Amino acid sequence: MDGLGTRQSSPWQSKTFGTSLSLHLDRPVNAMSISPSGRDVVLASRAGLYIVDLDDPYLPPRFIRHTTPWEVADVQWSPHAAKSSWVISTSNQKAMVWNLALPSTAAIERVLHAHTRAITDINFHSFDPELLATCAVDAFVHVWDMRAPAKPIQSFCDWRASATQVKWNRQNPHVVASSHDRFVRIWDDRFGARPLRSINAHSTKIYGVDFNRLKETQLITCSLDKTVKYWDYSNQKDEPVRVVNTDFPVWKARHTPFGDGCVIMPQRGGKNAVFIISNKPTNPHSGVPDQMNPVEELVGHTEPIKEFLWRTRGGETGVDSREFQLVTWSKDRDLRLWQISDRAFDGVGHVKNQPLRFRMTRLGTPYVSFNHEPETFAVPEAMPGTPGTSASLSPLQIRQSSSSAASAAAARSGSIARSPSQSHHHHIHHYGHRPSTSAPKFNNPQSRFMTRGGKGQDKISHLNWLSGVRIGRAAFARPADEDGSATAGVSSNASLADGSAGIGDQGAPGQAVGAGMGAGSPENFGEEVSIVGHKFPKIVFEKIEVAKGEIVVTLNGPWGPEGALVFIRLQAWFPSDYPKKQEEGEEQEAEQPRLEIEPNKDIAEEDLKSLESQVQEIATKLSGRGMFCLEPCLRYMMGEKSVLDDLDRIGGDLFDVPELLARDDDDESSSDDEIVMSPPK
Repeated sequence: MDGLGTRQSSPWQSKTFGTSLSLHLDRPVNAMSISPSGRDVVLASRAGLYIVDLDDPYLPPRFIRHTTPWEVADVQWSPHAAKSSWVISTSNQKAMVWNLALPSTAAIERVLHAHTRAITDINFHSFDPELLATCAVDAFVHVWDMRAPAKPIQSFCDWRASATQVKWNRQNPHVVASSHDRFVRIWDDRFGARPLRSINAHSTKIYGVDFNRLKETQLITCSLDKTVKYWDYSNQKDEPVRVVNTDFPVWKARHTPFGDGCVIMPQRGGKNAVFIISNKPTNPHSGVPDQMNPVEELVGHTEPIKEFLWRTRGGETGVDSREFQLVTWSKDRDLRLWQISDRAFDGVGHVKNQPLRFRMTRLGTPYVSFNHEPETFAVPEAMPGTPGTSASLSPLQIRQSSSSAASAAAARSGSIARSPSQSHHHHIHHYGHRPSTSAPKFNNPQSRFMTRGGKGQDKISHLNWLSGVRIGRAAFARPADEDGSATAGVSSNASLADGSAGIGDQGAPGQAVGAGMGAGSPENFGEEVSIVGHKFPKIVFEKIEVAKGEIVVTLNGPWGPEGALVFIRLQAWFPSDYPKKQEEGEEQEAEQPRLEIEPNKDIAEEDLKSLESQVQEIATKLSGRGMFCLEPCLRYMMGEKSVLDDLDRIGGDLFDVPELLARDDDDESSSDDEIVMSPPK
């Protein structure tokens, strides 16, 4: 592992892209973003950032501590290949720039501070990876250059109402839009502080703005007035091109990255779903608003969705062979990956294998994960006003000279930072920049203490994390209620659009079962590890790597002299298609699990080899029948005689396993050793 994360050759090797997935993170996350490669998502809360590897969902997230008393309004992962390790999150008036290629204790690259009220939105420039815009309750929109982050290079202000959204034009690098109460302001950096166009768009506050991906002057807005409106700002009249009425207040509306469609997300109501609609009006030129007629409804969350994103792969050759997954995060604390049905693609006019019409900033991004902590990295010494070897910002120098900012950037990146005058972006001017004399004065030292960071970790149990991972058909199964019942949520049009059974699933549900596991039988190896780990809390899982099929467990078993309990360490490897049933007539023998017991001086060598052979036989014959074998193997090693009855019941005369070593009849079942060996009641 290096500073760039975990490498994988291609997104086409992803095991989760072709299936549905649900992950549960029981943390109060308020914002989400996705890496340009589509491999990681970042979830932001008051406690810090959680980096989740979508290709290895069984691996707990990397946690970067950032304790702040303020809710994270937004987090944005840079969509550009040149800055694929950059993430920006809000912390009240400040925007924190994180470099995930650095150790967590030194991951803060920059702190952007010019707003006097809480930041509400962040948006990276559509063309230049060094530029981004922020907006805040103070009514300002600031444009930042990461090569000189001490202050904004340009600012715009509405002067009347706070800003809720800011978005760069996808076709014109000079144009940015912001929403202020009921109005949309279109700004052009070549025209200074006066807006290029103002649109009185809605009757209530606007919470969503998004530019068309192909048409420069067209955009959509949404509001709590239950409408989505389409605009062409080249038209000087405040008349929308189209109005779509919904039955719920709309929180977000964005164009699809394929075809000509829009995704609508309710603030509340709407079956806790997201809806995909076509951008084509039902009655063109009639002036009559359209009623929302979705081509796809993605229903399944139990509480309102807070964010949605697109995961994409393909398109590198200039031919539109791209594939898509929709990623959602909800108040129910579930992260879900949705497959999109062919009906949805057809409904928005998407045709595959045509010349690619869309600009893609992600092209060239290494397919890596930043889920792992970098093992080695040369961390520069702390500089005045910049984060040092600790992620702590206390005390934080609020004002920072451009020379110190440039030095800090050079120290971290190994390159020479340039001032704005040396930059090649001469089209950015300072006409609308607010005078520095209006910067806030911080006479109270306590005002500098805004956050706390460092080596603190959010203790996420690996077994608890595994229990929240559901893949394939199980991804849409809600957790069982107290009465054992459960319901499922699916795409209303696509059902399970992927048609797959998930990682480790073998065909129809229930084909792969666990011996003696009862109604709690798993559907894949990850679920099997989670069920066994919770069922036998005295068994210690020293290592769990579900993606590699490798585990290391320790337990006590009656395999010492005269049946004495001894410590045992087992290392096991499971094939990627485990458990695969060996069909009659198959020429090639299916790969089976491999189990090894660590040599132990308390167990005679002959007895150790015999035990290892017996456990291997149980694993091989059960998995060869398409059955999960981990629990029977561990129960046998713990000395539970009842496991033989289960094996006889399932396998008949398949097994020739000798009886366990006899125990003295006067052993007390209430002894501590017996409790260690028995699963919880």
